[in-house]
Amino acid sequence: LNKKQFADTIGLKPRQIDNLVLDGLPRTKRGRSYDYGIEAVVWYYQRRIDRDKATRPDLKESQERFEAARAKKMELELELLQAESVKAHVAREELGRILDRLRARLLNVPATAAPRMVGCKTVRQATAQLEEGMREALAVLQETADEDNDGTRHNGRRRAKKKAAKRTARRGSRKTSSSP
Repeated sequence: LNKKQFADTIGLKPRQIDNLVLDGLPRTKRGRSYDYGIEAVVWYYQRRIDRDKATRPDLKESQERFEAARAKKMELELELLQAESVKAHVAREELGRILDRLRARLLNVPATAAPRMVGCKTVRQATAQLEEGMREALAVLQETADEDNDGTRHNGRRRAKKKAAKRTARRGSRKTSSSP
């Protein structure tokens, strides 16, 4: 086979055959040209087999890597699920603590508002006193929530009572000035 026929037989181009000759492809000289015989075909395919073996990883080795990667992935997923479950548990505890404080504050409103309501003569005055008590309770709860968020302790009750008293004083002055 001449160079063109040999290239067509093995699926290469003549230029690639020249490169293979430089790498040691056997050929025989016949006049001014070269012939590529059966030994050239055997050499070419043997070279491909050797090169494929060198570049292709061992199947057992790749399976071991795959199993190790899969095991690591499963461990990471398990850690993530465990972390989420811990977070949910902590959130439930925190919510329970907040709701307990809210319940205690709301149950305390009648006790704190009752002394104020003794002197009330109208429903409007009693409602204003109850609203003030509720605002105080809500302000204390807000202060407690703020305290929990930033980790510092504020003097919540005193501050909440002062704020509620100021609001009530402002409302009371508006209501008395507009009433006859």
